[in-house]
Amino acid sequence: SYVFALKADNAEVLAHPIKPNLVGKNLLHVKDKNGVMLFAEFAKIGTSASGKGWVDYVWPKPGEKAPSPKHSYIEKIPGENITFGAGYHD
Repeated sequence: SYVFALKADNAEVLAHPIKPNLVGKNLLHVKDKNGVMLFAEFAKIGTSASGKGWVDYVWPKPGEKAPSPKHSYIEKIPGENITFGAGYHD
């Protein structure tokens, strides 16, 4: 597992320890193999009243190519346009 940071409203990557080349990129359009627009879901949570929640999708484990079920928890920093996320694979 690892922690990543996004802009809360548009899912622009602010920090990613596994893929630092994603920093500065807006990923709202990215879908998993099942069509889940996971970054759009992260942004939806980041702009919600509670600012926190879970997203279920499929994503490759670090170092692997085949996706597997993943569950990420997203939480917004109060008063900031930043969310942090961390997930785990089944």
